[in-house]
Amino acid sequence: MVAIDFSDHSTEIISRSVEIAKAFKAKIFLVHVADPNPFFIGSELEPQMFQIQREEELDRKRNELQAIAKVVSEKDVEIENQLLMGVPVTSILDKAEEIAAFMIIIGKESHGFFYRTFMGSTSEGVVSRSNCPVLVIPRVDEE
Repeated sequence: MVAIDFSDHSTEIISRSVEIAKAFKAKIFLVHVADPNPFFIGSELEPQMFQIQREEELDRKRNELQAIAKVVSEKDVEIENQLLMGVPVTSILDKAEEIAAFMIIIGKESHGFFYRTFMGSTSEGVVSRSNCPVLVIPRVDEE
């Protein structure tokens, strides 16, 4: 199972995942987790307009997942994708258990100290709570 956040780092995560899937003749299950109820402080949008924009955003993410899946399948790797809704760590782990994932591949976020202190790190949460192996792909620009 491969979890991405659509950051610039996602391209590297997908590339490495394809290499691994080919080596093991494995299928990729690609996921992205979206917050089901995002809260924006100071939003000027009416609730109905906010909902419309939210649905458009989710559609864009589904389309991005489909586009990635198309590119990966052209490399002779079987792939399935799903947009999950919920808390990232919990959603990733629940889906991994549901599909009996052999491994979870995830990227290392580049959030700063304060973000990690107060919000936590998705990759660290997945590593610490997973029942299957987790491969964390570091950012290329990290030292």
